[in-house]
Amino acid sequence: TFIVEGGNNPSTTAQYHPFYITNSPSGGRLLNTPEQPASEVVYAGFQGSTTPTGVGRYCEYQENPLSKNLRTSCGAFKDYFKALNLSCSAGESGVVIWTPDETTPDTVYYQCATHLNIGWKITVTNPSVNSTMEKNCMSLDSSANLQWTAYNTSVTYTLCGCVDTTTTAIEYVGFGLSGSNSATLMLGADPTITWVDNMGVAHAEDYYLSSYVQCRDGAGACPDVVISGGRCKNNVFNIS
Repeated sequence: TFIVEGGNNPSTTAQYHPFYITNSPSGGRLLNTPEQPASEVVYAGFQGSTTPTGVGRYCEYQENPLSKNLRTSCGAFKDYFKALNLSCSAGESGVVIWTPDETTPDTVYYQCATHLNIGWKITVTNPSVNSTMEKNCMSLDSSANLQWTAYNTSVTYTLCGCVDTTTTAIEYVGFGLSGSNSATLMLGADPTITWVDNMGVAHAEDYYLSSYVQCRDGAGACPDVVISGGRCKNNVFNIS
């Protein structure tokens, strides 16, 4: 069950975000753009092919003097979020109810029908069957924890840590796939490098380590985007 508060007035484009579930990674079913494939499958949120049902009152978080002060002073995000004002228009929230079945793919997406690329993915699992899902957690050091979930042939991991944003030096953490299937090996590894810049903005980038030197001309410790062949050099597909 999904509670929808993305707006219900089509004439106010910026405040109208019909919610639906689809196999499309980009969404935007009502846009009819080249990014909107004719083969899109809609699982919930539409009646017929053109009438969205995942609509409800419009709600948004708005900044106030307290939240602005927390943001400009690089306060903790949880404190900033708690300080925001939640403002909702008159009316009722929408509701979308969806039950996957045995034909549902392992990955589907919740999307906006009127805008592209503002949703994300839903991983569909069935705990009642014999799957290979394993959830794990470990502490890397006093300031970083790693959580990962292995499901069939995919691994999703979440890296949580604390960094000092008051220093001019950029702190970073790298973690990923070893260059060897049987040992810890930096050469040939495919890590995700995460860091916070001097403006307090967090970054995550997929790297491939072809040698022990700084990246130059697509060789060395390089982001996948500068390596010949582009991303997914060693089966790391998504970073968020």
